[in-house]
Amino acid sequence: LLQDKIQVWHRCNYHWYMKQELCHDATKNVQVTCVKFHEEQPYVLFVGLTSASGEELTWNEMEFRWDPSTVGYSISATNSNSCTGISVDGCIVNVTPLEKALVPPPMYAASLALHRPIRNV
Repeated sequence: LLQDKIQVWHRCNYHWYMKQELCHDATKNVQVTCVKFHEEQPYVLFVGLTSASGEELTWNEMEFRWDPSTVGYSISATNSNSCTGISVDGCIVNVTPLEKALVPPPMYAASLALHRPIRNV
C-alpha cells in the first residue's frame, strides 16, 4: 500500500491501463491507511486517510467513470469523415485515426508521453 497516492487500474484486451492516480499532499502529514470499493456500486471507492499522529481519520468517497468511446468530427469542405480512437495509460495518450489504421487497443498508431499521469481527456 502506497502511503501518499492511490492508483486505479483497468484491464482490457490483456493490457492493464492506469486510469487515475490520486496524490495526497505529503506536507500535510496524512497517510492513506485504507482503500476499499463499495460492495454494490463498483465505481465507488472509499479512502481512509490518517494524520501522522494517528489521532485523526478522514473518510473520502469517490466515484469513478470511464466509458469506451470514440471522438468523431466531420470536415464539410472535403466531405470526408474521420474518427479518432484515444486511450489513456497513465502518462501516455495512445491515438489512432480510425480511417487510416483500424487497430484495437492496446495497439495504436501514435502516442504522446507526458510528465504526469493524465486525469481527463
